[in-house]
Amino acid sequence: MLAIVSCKIDPFNTYKIEINKEDGSAPYTQMVLGESVFNLPSVSPKDGNIFLGWYKDDTLLVGKSIFVDKDIALEGKWYTPKN
Repeated sequence: MLAIVSCKIDPFNTYKIEINKEDGSAPYTQMVLGESVFNLPSVSPKDGNIFLGWYKDDTLLVGKSIFVDKDIALEGKWYTPKN
């Protein structure tokens, strides 16, 4: 039996994750292998604000990772308490 294994990333099996932390840092894009688990990014504290979580298409993502099977955009949402 002969097996050929390649470590080359197939560009047709990669997906783009657009990440906007909404914390003052620049949005960025990360490429990931398709059909894999992606750990949601950590965020730094933002003075006077509470991080509500990661959203995809206005839907709150629950947990610390997501399954990637297409291009997605993630947006961090924050709450600013009224003083």
